[in-house]
Amino acid sequence: MRHRFAIAQLLADLLAAAFVAVLLELDVWRRSGVLGTHIAGPRWLTVPLPLLIAFPLLWRRKFPLPVWTLILIGVVAQAVASGDSAEGLELLLPLALGSYAVAAFSRRPRALLGLGEFVVAYAIYAIEDRNIQRGGQQVWSGAFFGVLALALWLLGVFVHSRREAAALTLEAAKLRREADAAVAEERSRIARELHDIISHTVSVIGLQAGAAERMLDRDPER
Repeated sequence: MRHRFAIAQLLADLLAAAFVAVLLELDVWRRSGVLGTHIAGPRWLTVPLPLLIAFPLLWRRKFPLPVWTLILIGVVAQAVASGDSAEGLELLLPLALGSYAVAAFSRRPRALLGLGEFVVAYAIYAIEDRNIQRGGQQVWSGAFFGVLALALWLLGVFVHSRREAAALTLEAAKLRREADAAVAEERSRIARELHDIISHTVSVIGLQAGAAERMLDRDPER
């Protein structure tokens, strides 16, 4: 069952990585984005961008912080190189998955480090985002990326905390069972020892009674 679940997770991450990679490449080569904006910037950077933003998603559960760092590097590199931060599902999906993963699959210090990386990266991204630069209602378009990533980071922290609490509960139950088993074993050992002592005492009493019966007629005082 667990093996099947792991395969399903890997398949889901593979589909997500492939989907993001295809969208990125389409938005690099098309002048108008498919599900977002055109990915502006030099082709030597934008063409291999899936290597930083899409394909690392395959390892987001095993190496969440390095994967999250690569995604942020890709997002920032595109924004700085082009002066025109990209917007669209091709960035929204990896930011959401990466942000959740770094909080849900990392220990708290590394999750906080991931949050710090995001704050710095998003500040650079926002400075280069033209919708945010224009102000007005367009600000929400760029700000949504930050809000969603932060919300999923908080969700990941919550899930990680619940998972740790469940693990501690299982460990406590295991220790309780081991303690109960140890107590039962000690009681059983004490009972065996008492049984042996009582059996020995009764045997001695029996021997003494037999000897006394034989001596009763010949030497009553003894």
